[in-house]
Amino acid sequence: MIVNFTVKNFKSFNQEVNLSMLTSALKETYALPAQAFTTVTTDMKIVPVAGIFGANASGKSNLIDAMAMMKFHVETSLAKDNVLDKIQVEPFRLSTETENAPSEFEISFIVKQKLFRYGFLATKERVFEEWLYEKELKERAKEKELFYREGEQLHYHAALFKVGKLINDQHLAKESVLILTLGYQLNDEICRTVMQWFTDFNILEGHRYDGYRSFSVNQIREQTELAKDMRDLIRFADTGIHELSAAVVMNDVKVLAHHHVYNEKGETAGEKWFIMDTQESEGTKKFFNLSGPVLNSLKYGKVLVVDELDAELHPNLMEKLVMMFQDRQINTHSAQLIFSGHNTNLLSVQMLRRDQIWITEKNEYGATNLYSVADYKTNKGKARNKEAIEQNYIDGKYGGTPFLGDLDNFLERYSHEQATAE
Repeated sequence: MIVNFTVKNFKSFNQEVNLSMLTSALKETYALPAQAFTTVTTDMKIVPVAGIFGANASGKSNLIDAMAMMKFHVETSLAKDNVLDKIQVEPFRLSTETENAPSEFEISFIVKQKLFRYGFLATKERVFEEWLYEKELKERAKEKELFYREGEQLHYHAALFKVGKLINDQHLAKESVLILTLGYQLNDEICRTVMQWFTDFNILEGHRYDGYRSFSVNQIREQTELAKDMRDLIRFADTGIHELSAAVVMNDVKVLAHHHVYNEKGETAGEKWFIMDTQESEGTKKFFNLSGPVLNSLKYGKVLVVDELDAELHPNLMEKLVMMFQDRQINTHSAQLIFSGHNTNLLSVQMLRRDQIWITEKNEYGATNLYSVADYKTNKGKARNKEAIEQNYIDGKYGGTPFLGDLDNFLERYSHEQATAE
């Protein structure tokens, strides 16, 4: 489970912003969302879902890109074809103070009954700092530093991070290589645990469908245990599909969607199949592509991050996907869903708690701010229990909605020019 994710000086993020999955001190009275969180300790309760909302180009996708970039560098910093490449960071470019400064990433997560906190500072050329801490999930437990790296200097806990001595003695720390990735390659147990968590950290970026499409296709092709649940999910989602199978078409594996054929009496008279990629609707394809990662995350308690979850997806289906993670009888392994979107139907106290609704908004300098509705303050105080969050968001009370006054002025001028031209 993710506890916190922090990013600074990356794309549209200038100052540090923090996405927290910890519950706020809310007094919600509705049943389902209020009970959806996982209690880790008496002072640590973690929500299963976080939704990120905001205007176009406000930074929603950039937050998910930051998570994806961190995961990518952790997994590839030691790859032979990556050592000579640039680190894939993009600093905030609208300030002279940040365009040449390092980007910062930090994530806290729970795995194997421990809370880990890991992060690094890097430019395209080198890693400046890197750190890893751990904490037992016990009352009043203290955080322990496993290692802290400054440039090529490594400070480490001799008893808990024994591989640190080998790295130091043999000067193995390189400019663009992460100590975490190096420790994993050297078979360190702690680094293996952390690396496995990053491997299971699934991020589906809105403009890249191939990754999670191929995962879902492979489940059907290989007839895995997950494939049965995928078939049931698709069938009961009112897509008209009653079965899924796989076939090789033009040297490529395709999923076939089976539909019943009916006679004049409305009786089943056979079936026809359609190729999912080319003959089903965009919404059905999106739902199928998501079905594998969603059910896999729920089954194994993974974190799933989806950019533009509502794109091409019916609002009712999106709500059902979100509620699968909110429902403790379905989400029995504390899986988490983090998503971005524009579907305001989810901005309801019956769907999401105020601390599960996050807003991105750019300031006058082009930098993205990130805050939850639970923390949003006005001169009238914080958002209240059971207030009309959806309508308030649409009305711009929490920010995160585009200012269209200039567009209205343009349209008025444009219509006048067209009328004059005629």
